Amino acid sequence: MTITTAAPEPTTIAPTTPTSTSTAPSRWVPWLFQAGNLCFWLSLYYYVPTLPNYARDLGAPLWVVGAMLSAYGIVQLLLRIPTGVASDWWGRRKPVFIGGLVSSLVGAIAFAAASDPWALVGARALTGLAACAWVGITVMYAGYFPANQSTRAIGWLNLTNAAGQVIATWSGGHIAEAFGPIAPFVASAITAAVGLAIVSACPEPARAHAAPSVAPMTVGRLWNTATAPALIGVSLLSAVQNYATFSTVFGFTPVYAKELGATASDLGTLTA
Repeated sequence: MTITTAAPEPTTIAPTTPTSTSTAPSRWVPWLFQAGNLCFWLSLYYYVPTLPNYARDLGAPLWVVGAMLSAYGIVQLLLRIPTGVASDWWGRRKPVFIGGLVSSLVGAIAFAAASDPWALVGARALTGLAACAWVGITVMYAGYFPANQSTRAIGWLNLTNAAGQVIATWSGGHIAEAFGPIAPFVASAITAAVGLAIVSACPEPARAHAAPSVAPMTVGRLWNTATAPALIGVSLLSAVQNYATFSTVFGFTPVYAKELGATASDLGTLTA
């Protein structure tokens, strides 16, 4: 009798695959990102207290000063939503942040090199383009955290934004007082360059590469969002607040204050 023994089947070990993609970054990454975010806002606000009078010293009438100030907001009005849509379509946020810092750097250099008031209008438009990066910055930072911590993360991000604006406007006036009217632009350019180096070391969040959980943006969805009554109400309040801020405190108040004898340091304290 012949007994046939079946050969044992080879044992295979399947490769281990993660069940979910981790979104938790290294502990240092959010802090590094916040340092880059601080540099971003510092670079945009060092020269704000002295900019209107800088334009006046170049011979700008008040209506050109107004055109210069409004260029910052008009560019954002036209390009912020397209920037966000493009970032969603691309699925990446870091290039938007880097582009914002580059625009801030070039804008600061353009301010320092301006030889006539209309060159300042173009430089201010460049810094408005830089501010459009904010739509990518918020999403990128939130991507470092689980979805249920996004609100807290944005709160910390906004704290850094406000701190950067206050520090820059206050110190910008003192920088101009100590080193001359070009110095705030130089400080902005240097700070933007430092921010570029910092942000370049920040990885793209894992959540940015994940499959989208919502339908892609369409004209219909964009229209439905833009016409939501609650959003319209909040947007109108924001528009009034921004108009009041940029037409007075960041606009013509420094011009009037200088006529009353305010120094550059005084303007920094006033706008902060």
